[in-house]
Amino acid sequence: MPKPTGEREIAFEPSVIVQDQQIGFAMGDVDDCLLVARRASGAVEVLNVPRVLLQPGELGCLPDTALRPADQLRSPH
Repeated sequence: MPKPTGEREIAFEPSVIVQDQQIGFAMGDVDDCLLVARRASGAVEVLNVPRVLLQPGELGCLPDTALRPADQLRSPH
């Protein structure tokens, strides 16, 4: 994530969801999104989701996106 440089810039707000012994983490926006999932097994994954799925009206850069099954995080094209 880029570090804020100007006096009017702020860091992205992190958001988290806990669901079925898993943790989904999201930070950023469609242009610069960090998605991390901690699975019930304890495994931690940093996800690389196609930009098209982060667009408005799609999955978005949200913590529940990080917890979706891998087949839902592939490019639709």
